[in-house]
Amino acid sequence: MKLLVYGAGVTGSLFSARLHEAGHDVSLLARGERLAALRRHGVQLAEGDSRLSGGYRCRWSSTRPAGTT
Repeated sequence: MKLLVYGAGVTGSLFSARLHEAGHDVSLLARGERLAALRRHGVQLAEGDSRLSGGYRCRWSSTRPAGTT
């Protein structure tokens, strides 16, 4: 199943990591500094002694927050 997680913050990244572990094709929608960090380091999930680095595709948005130019 192909899934898009709209928002690559902590919650979106956690959900995308779990969905990826379950075998789904996951894309994250990100922008700005978060997008740059994801492109450099990818999604990394650490729980206790285990670590997961995701091989996700990152999408970007050209939409700007309200009130910005």
